[in-house]
Amino acid sequence: MPNLAAWPDFLQRWDSLSEGEKRLFIRQANVYAAYLAYTDHQIGRAIAEVERQGQLDNTLIIYISGDNGSSAEGSLNGTPNEVMYFNGVSLEATRNQVFPLDMTALTRMIEPRPRPAAGRRQFVFTGPSCCTQANAAPNLLNRSYRITAEIEVPAGGSNGVLLTQGGRFGGWSLYLRDGRPVFTLNLLGMERVKWESTAALPPGRNSVVFDFALSPEGQVPFGHGGTGTLTVNGRQATQQSIPRSVPFTYAWDETFDVGRDTGTSVDDHEYQLPFDFTGQIARITVDLGESTVTPAAVRAFAEAMAARAAAAQATTAPPTPASTSPPPRR
Repeated sequence: MPNLAAWPDFLQRWDSLSEGEKRLFIRQANVYAAYLAYTDHQIGRAIAEVERQGQLDNTLIIYISGDNGSSAEGSLNGTPNEVMYFNGVSLEATRNQVFPLDMTALTRMIEPRPRPAAGRRQFVFTGPSCCTQANAAPNLLNRSYRITAEIEVPAGGSNGVLLTQGGRFGGWSLYLRDGRPVFTLNLLGMERVKWESTAALPPGRNSVVFDFALSPEGQVPFGHGGTGTLTVNGRQATQQSIPRSVPFTYAWDETFDVGRDTGTSVDDHEYQLPFDFTGQIARITVDLGESTVTPAAVRAFAEAMAARAAAAQATTAPPTPASTSPPPRR
């Protein structure tokens, strides 16, 4: 029998698991097996096509399986939302309303880098577009912002996405459903906040504005709450405040789209993809306020967290044992 590595102390044995835990892990194994089976089939299709073209004996195939093993950020029990991890949210942190003590990876994520949208404070769109990556899209995180949509509604009304970023695991969308303007903010799948007009837009030219005023509090430079106001044709339709917002990133495998949604929707109960806008976009403007996440603010927060961690460690450190050496001779 081959020599196996020792069983890790932190990993529960199968017999010690509850029935619920067993069902969870069986389901995860089934999903992973299905992924492998699907991937294997697609690789077979690619090789079959090479063979059909008569190039199989003239082709070098290099197959690499895996991505450095399983995704560790899911922790021992796994998570259905990887975006939560990269926003500093774990099950323990969520329950206790705390930020993670190790900010190294998170601060690296939000450090300013050269990108197409860097420094821009206004974005204007005059028609549908899709698939813009986050580094070229307006970044609504950690700042006040205003979205102004000037649109034409045909007789009989219209529906569809005006603009959106992210999706099921975190993001936002401004759209018309049943002819009524709606702005939905998906807070990492934990909560979905909606600002919704009670009346459908009339035919003709309409103006829909969503204005979010950030309310920074304390030394934490990200994740603050604020007040959102939805205005339709110059009249306030609805207003509500939220105590917190997404701090670091929306789903990075989703894109910024105008006039439709090409990824997943921020709320599957609201609309199904692609939910093309059935009116006409005259002009959509996104105006951005100053970001609270500056290099100085991030450094100050990281230093404060390091100091808090050091203080906590000092508090829990065991006392130094008393000396047992005999007293010196006189």
